[in-house]
Amino acid sequence: MRPLIVVVCLSLSALCSAAQPEALPSSLTLSYVNHPAITGRFIPLIREAYRRLDIDVTFVEQPSARNLMFADKGIVDGDVAYSDLLFKEYTSLIPVGPSLTDVTFLLLCHGELPCNRELLFQAGETFVLTAASMDGMQRLYADVIRADLYTINHLSRIPELVSDGRFHYGIYVVTPQTSHLLDSLNVASVELHTTYTHHLLNIKHAALATRVAPILEQLLGQQSDPSGE
Repeated sequence: MRPLIVVVCLSLSALCSAAQPEALPSSLTLSYVNHPAITGRFIPLIREAYRRLDIDVTFVEQPSARNLMFADKGIVDGDVAYSDLLFKEYTSLIPVGPSLTDVTFLLLCHGELPCNRELLFQAGETFVLTAASMDGMQRLYADVIRADLYTINHLSRIPELVSDGRFHYGIYVVTPQTSHLLDSLNVASVELHTTYTHHLLNIKHAALATRVAPILEQLLGQQSDPSGE
């Protein structure tokens, strides 16, 4: 009977071990792209969500597209917030919780220049945009883009480059909370596409994602209803 007792004890031990929740990490490193919505709203939101789980977060700014590559490869643990249009090709990234906000892709035009989306489909003009935004535009418009696309690493520079006339046209993204920041610039804009934005974690943190998702939902609800009612 002794071998049977050993087997039973081992089986019970495995069951008890499986029943215990997966231990949470004590710290995370999250990448982000420099954008007013991210630095002004989402980094504080994400920091508070993980603080409630006793997790310390380090935020590392990365150029556009590199941030998702690093998060997908596990070099960092995830990304603060990214458009649904742009991250779906990364198979090791999972969206966490509810959408943080809507994000709209805009065509920016310098001064009084003609401003319509058909400019993308005509040869002769150059658009400044990030590599990630270029992937998004090509996903949206397939093979019909005829304009030249000039990529830069830093999304935050695009409004200034178009406003100053260094480029006549650009592709930029805004949220409902940040669109007013373009009002003081010498640009016109046309909406191209609106989608959702999510916090992202590498799939190795799938268990953590289920823990932080309801906290994000609660914090977002408090932001939309400051009274807490």
